[in-house]
Amino acid sequence: MLQRGLTFTRYVVFVAVVAALAASVALILYQAAVVAEVIVEAVRQGGLFPKSGKALAVGLIEAMDVFLIAIVALVIGLGLHRLFVDETLPLPRWLKIDTISRISKDILSAS
Repeated sequence: MLQRGLTFTRYVVFVAVVAALAASVALILYQAAVVAEVIVEAVRQGGLFPKSGKALAVGLIEAMDVFLIAIVALVIGLGLHRLFVDETLPLPRWLKIDTISRISKDILSAS
């Protein structure tokens, strides 16, 4: 009975996986539209003037912030899925975690 209940928790985690992946996709699509709008608005404001260049730069920096959050949500969703739902999910090498010693070895070799 307890084992059956514990097995059921993978479906609870699956809700978090779906939410993280949906949030990631939504953020990426929304921010792509925002970037397009910032570019169009910069061109409308005056083309190649410093004022429009600054507005474009600020808009793109803000967009990169949201894209990074979306990527973190994607990695969290994929990682939770692999850990709790389906360990056979093919993931890139950098996202595979086999042992703690491999993580520390990869971190040390990257620096």
